[in-house]
Amino acid sequence: MYKTTFTKVPVNTREHNPLFLLWHYLSEAGTDGCFSLKNNVYICIKTLKTHFVTCKLPFIMIAEHIIYSAALAILVGMLFYRFTGRDSSWIIILCAWIPDIDLIANGVLNRFGFALLFEGHRITHGVFHTIAVMVIFGILVAFLLHPFGIRFFDALFFAVIGFGAHLVEDALVYKVGYPYLWPFSSKDLGIGLLPNIISEENYFRNFFGIANTDVLIVGMVFLLVAIIIRTYVEGSAWIRWYMPDKVYKKIFTR
Repeated sequence: MYKTTFTKVPVNTREHNPLFLLWHYLSEAGTDGCFSLKNNVYICIKTLKTHFVTCKLPFIMIAEHIIYSAALAILVGMLFYRFTGRDSSWIIILCAWIPDIDLIANGVLNRFGFALLFEGHRITHGVFHTIAVMVIFGILVAFLLHPFGIRFFDALFFAVIGFGAHLVEDALVYKVGYPYLWPFSSKDLGIGLLPNIISEENYFRNFFGIANTDVLIVGMVFLLVAIIIRTYVEGSAWIRWYMPDKVYKKIFTR
């Protein structure tokens, strides 16, 4: 998917490069100085005096998912608290990046002697962007958080929403997205509300390398509106759900 020009690197140079050692732990050595993490992630070792290592990553959303998930968490948490008196919507924010772990899943699993296949092939980026994985993940989170006092339904509800929010955000931005409806359909779907963004391949993080400016601006407006609405309805007390109780009391109850 990506074309990269590689430069051969002497073995002794690579062995003494700490960045190389880090990446090599999760990758397989190539024959020409390229080290691949398999999911369209390529590491290229350059023979510069500083032995600089560059990494070419797919242009996924980074800050955007956090911003949109935070806004959604505030609004969903407000409604949930209104009907139940509980709010664990911080789980939504915690799950903001979970679907994108398929970028490194193969490399990590291989180091522990495991191999995960999807429809007969090793997992690639996008495989976790499905409703099937969303449901499995939600159930797993519910079991994991239950011993910590989070009700099973609450954890399941917010984990599914957090995971699903990521899928919806990708679908809204990319015209050619992922097989969100698998196992019911393997077709890559997308809405693509921004005309200049077709897929990840032409999604550019032009805001300090962490976000696309257009998508980020919309997200920030959404977050601001969510904060204003919940503060108007509940006052500032809702902030307590997103930080440890001791921290909240120290800052807001002096």
